Amino acid sequence: KLTTTLFSIFTVGIVIALIIPSPAWAANKCEGKSHNATFGMRKPGDKLIHKERIKSVWKLLSFVQKDVTYPAKDKKRKYIITYIKITDRYTDGHGGCASIVKGGVGYDHVKIHTKSQFTRGLDFIIEIYGIKPA
Repeated sequence: KLTTTLFSIFTVGIVIALIIPSPAWAANKCEGKSHNATFGMRKPGDKLIHKERIKSVWKLLSFVQKDVTYPAKDKKRKYIITYIKITDRYTDGHGGCASIVKGGVGYDHVKIHTKSQFTRGLDFIIEIYGIKPA
């Protein structure tokens, strides 16, 4: 009887933990139905220098995280970044969040971190525009 009671309490605790998000989970939640982001602005003479789709299926009781680095480690840095457009392909509020963690607009490199919501997937299109330095 004690084992059944402990199991019931444990099960209820797990269900509550999954239904009510912790502050850490809430801090990673984006606002709104779509979580698009733009940084900088297009400038005369700039061009699309990198386009990548980041897509990943959900993970049970976890987050999905992926990073995009431009340029790739073995490539030269030829452009100054003028504009970054990140499009969340989930439009129902279940998409992830994207943030710049290194470099970005005004730099010749960028590292973008993407993170899904809890037990959700990712689907972003990342476009990076740049201009050759004078």
